[in-house]
Amino acid sequence: MQPTAGPTGVALAGATMIAFQVLVAALIMAALCVMTINDVRRHG
Repeated sequence: MQPTAGPTGVALAGATMIAFQVLVAALIMAALCVMTINDVRRHG
């Protein structure tokens, strides 16, 4: 892990950050969907 990583390292880090954010967003969406479905089932 060098601080002077160069363009390739910076691009890789950026892609990793974007992929991580997308993954987190997908997990949050899935959790919300599951909670909503459980709520509907409980009240249905």
